[in-house]
Amino acid sequence: MSDAVGEAQRRLVEDAMRGVAERHDWVLHAINVRPNHVHVVLTAFCSPWHAMAVLKAWATRRLREAGLLPEERRLWSRHGSTRDLWTEQAVMATVEYTENAQDDPAAVLAWWHRMPLAHARGSDVACLTPVAVPASTPQ
Repeated sequence: MSDAVGEAQRRLVEDAMRGVAERHDWVLHAINVRPNHVHVVLTAFCSPWHAMAVLKAWATRRLREAGLLPEERRLWSRHGSTRDLWTEQAVMATVEYTENAQDDPAAVLAWWHRMPLAHARGSDVACLTPVAVPASTPQ
């Protein structure tokens, strides 16, 4: 499959996730759809796991509707990673990481060690959610 179609998938995933956040009145601070995963920083009034499930479901639905993902193809990893961000500084650092540090391994490692581990569920928090997205669909 061509790179253009891979890019089309990434744009559709981003658009779907932006739409979901808007429909649920979640604050989408940052999103970065990478070739094989997605980073999302959002404030959601539900558990991070619920938000992640809803984002994955709608992105999958939109990809299938557009014919960019066959019905038999599994898109997402079973789990994902979430972090509760309890301060404005943590949210701002994670937005910076999500938008600007993806290709800098040292910045990724530095960010990861600065962020607290998740402690609570169901809070009004921002969460970082990497999940697997294929760069392309097999022909």
